[in-house]
Amino acid sequence: MMKNRVHIKGSEQNEKGFALIALMGVLAIVVIMATVMVPNMITSLNTKANETEKESLQAIGESSETYLRSTHTWAPTLVSHSTGYSPLDSTQITQNDRLFPRYYALHPNMSGFSNGTGLTETEVSDARFLLISNRTTDAAPTITNASEFNTWWTRDESSTPDLHMYRGNLADRFLKVSITAEGDGGSYQIAGTSTHSGSGTLADYTRYHLPGTVLAFDEANTYGTSSIQFTLTSNASFEFDPNCEAGRKWHVPGLVCSGEPAQLWLTTWNDTTGKSGVGSWNEDMVIAYGEPSLTYESGPASTTGGTFRGPLVDFHVFGASYVESLHFVSQDITIGSGGNTVDLQAGDILASDIHDVTMESNNSLFVEEKDVYVFRPVKPGDYSSGTFLVLFDGSDVGWSRVSGLTLVETATEVGGTTVQAGSFLMRTVVANGIKLFVPTAAGETTAGSLSTFYNQDSLYSFELVETARSIGDTTLAAGQILATTVGDGVLVGDNNLSVNSEDVFVLELTGTGGSSAGDATMLFDGSDAGLTPSSSSDSVVGITLSGTCTNWLLPIINPGFETGDLTGWTTTGDLFGNGGLNRWNAVTSSSYLASPSSGTYFASSEANGATGASSHQTGIYQRIDLSACATDIDNGDLVVTLTGAGHGQSDDPRYDDAKFQIVFYDAVSGGSQLGNTIESNQTTTYSWTEMTVPFTSIPADTRSIEVLILGTKNAESTYMDAGVDSIGGIIYEGWFLPIVNGDFETGDLTGWSLTGDLEGTGGINTWAADDVPQTYIPVNAHSGTYWADASAAGETGAGVHTTGIYQRIDLSTKSAEINSEKATIHLYSFGRGETIQDDTKFRIIFYDAVSGGGQVGSLVESTLATESDSWDLLTISTVVPAGTLSVEIMALALKVDGGVNNDGGVDDISAVLSFTP
Repeated sequence: MMKNRVHIKGSEQNEKGFALIALMGVLAIVVIMATVMVPNMITSLNTKANETEKESLQAIGESSETYLRSTHTWAPTLVSHSTGYSPLDSTQITQNDRLFPRYYALHPNMSGFSNGTGLTETEVSDARFLLISNRTTDAAPTITNASEFNTWWTRDESSTPDLHMYRGNLADRFLKVSITAEGDGGSYQIAGTSTHSGSGTLADYTRYHLPGTVLAFDEANTYGTSSIQFTLTSNASFEFDPNCEAGRKWHVPGLVCSGEPAQLWLTTWNDTTGKSGVGSWNEDMVIAYGEPSLTYESGPASTTGGTFRGPLVDFHVFGASYVESLHFVSQDITIGSGGNTVDLQAGDILASDIHDVTMESNNSLFVEEKDVYVFRPVKPGDYSSGTFLVLFDGSDVGWSRVSGLTLVETATEVGGTTVQAGSFLMRTVVANGIKLFVPTAAGETTAGSLSTFYNQDSLYSFELVETARSIGDTTLAAGQILATTVGDGVLVGDNNLSVNSEDVFVLELTGTGGSSAGDATMLFDGSDAGLTPSSSSDSVVGITLSGTCTNWLLPIINPGFETGDLTGWTTTGDLFGNGGLNRWNAVTSSSYLASPSSGTYFASSEANGATGASSHQTGIYQRIDLSACATDIDNGDLVVTLTGAGHGQSDDPRYDDAKFQIVFYDAVSGGSQLGNTIESNQTTTYSWTEMTVPFTSIPADTRSIEVLILGTKNAESTYMDAGVDSIGGIIYEGWFLPIVNGDFETGDLTGWSLTGDLEGTGGINTWAADDVPQTYIPVNAHSGTYWADASAAGETGAGVHTTGIYQRIDLSTKSAEINSEKATIHLYSFGRGETIQDDTKFRIIFYDAVSGGGQVGSLVESTLATESDSWDLLTISTVVPAGTLSVEIMALALKVDGGVNNDGGVDDISAVLSFTP
């Protein structure tokens, strides 16, 4: 079917016109849209480019930091960043996308930077650089000085849209290095730059260096080989102290090598066995923990290591049951006031017992468990006997058992509270913390106030640290409290440190009384030291710190050989080089001695067989570190003495003997000898005889002493028979009396005056310096060539005749110490007589004037020397009476009634004043 088609020519033309108009409209719309969108697109693209530029500058800035950390120098130019420090090549680094240059500006103060020199506190704030870029124009900054740099640094670039800056501040990348010196010596090197003391004192140093810097320290005055070297990773501080032992002179601040030395003394709950250095002890013995290799938990080693030593005091032999409280008195101090006082002396020991007991030595004293008593040794450092005194009668003040006690000897701040000298920190009942007792009366009548000082329970005994104390590898600070606890797994301090009953810990209080607070740190881990955890017998009960440089018992290891061996001692060979064997051993008895002088063991050099037809001398020795007392030693203030018991044998012509020596060294180990070797008297008898090295001035620069025990076999002897026991020594502050010609090596009696016959029977004084042994006195000088001889070659009349020589010594320069009764005179000399009838002795008399004047107190005499074939040590030790201004020292020879000649002699006379603190 066909459809009709209609064609209208005019309509077709109209359609073409409409299409053109539509196209023009579309184009208009496009133009309008482009006008609107293109600027926005351009802005968007520019924004993106600016963000990219900021990112590029940040990447370059980070590469600048990498350059500095890697090379320890600042990047000199932008191009240098591209060499391994940035992924961009040099062209990409030096210009932006618009091909305008980027600029790198280092703060002008950094232009001469050397990491070996470092930066000062002021300079480190200038460790900065700038990256500057402008995408529309050349930024062309002018930066030639610090002011211009800071102008750009503080500029607000947001006001210039195409200006971009990266601020590189690397001040916090530098680490602070602080170096100080406590005395002359030492050297160091930082990043290869050396600083030498040249035997002077290094200047204080505070500068900033980059991480990775190598620091090295040498104890020599000129830097050579480092003793300490490390890479800097955090802020670091070091100081040099020449008073410290070798290997520790450079150390972190806080180690006080020149502080007073200290030894940890302790008692335990029951008998303790199998411990290093002592072997065993009971609950009434005071034991020290010390060298060799002494370390504590709070020291660099972070472990407890050392050797038990003792017993220092055996309270068991005096009648003690269980010694609980313990305190070593280091200086003279008066307790109480008014008419009820007790004068304590340096070296006294304060103690209490868990039971009521009667203590007996040179006197007898009944004490209850609520009392505190004083044990005063018979002579400095010798606790084998002494006197007991009442310090506090606990019944007077309503105390129950006293189980912890420490005397405040110097006013000390503890946790914000100052405790005064003469007061006590103590515990009077089980588990009630620490009380402060301020006595107003002491002795048989006791009074005072008791208040809460620290209220944490489970404490047992304690010791207050009043001055910085060096103990092993650890320094204790003033105000710290050492403490023990009751039980195991006890939490102490606010930080809940877990401790056992065999431990000793340190309390660092920050509050006292009602505001009690503070943390605890471990000092002595008893299990590390060999004490058995959870064992009541090994529980540490009493503790104290003993000794100062002016009142210090030498820390001799195994002084009584109670380990059953020679622990602590080193054996020598044959010192005469004759091939003899060293036969020293710890024994319970020998062929000639059935028992030791004290305890169970002694050291014997007895050889059960011939050692050759020559004289042989062998020995045992140990080295003792004195570096903690270096300052006092170098000031010439300290003296040392050594005592002990010895035996030998004197079957004619066999003369085997034992003796002591002290040798001074300028280093803790190794080094060179200083001064002369000092010897004791020698003993040849089968019985135990006291041997003493007289008080001797410690030479300046001494850092250690060697204690040497010698046994000598005479050439005529078949065996070597010598033994020693109970060795002890003490260091005191001292002053040697200026005795003139005490060794008579002038060959005459220069310095001495003659007495007449003091018995008034007409005898003649025939004293002279001699160098030829007499008929009845077949010995040479004790040392040197000459000695003083009183031999009279003829009858001097019937009766006893006592004649002598003397000299007067001025003591007025020491009147302050004497008037406070802190001075003790120690006289040492050697004498001999004629065995059957004649004797020698010494006498000292005190006067209230330098010359003339009247006698003060009583005269004091030594024992007698009666042997003709050996020199006997003669000693006097007595407190110098107040008011004394001079002392007369007199050597006396006695002709006993019936003798024909007056045969006596003396040699090597010396005397020293020792001063208690």
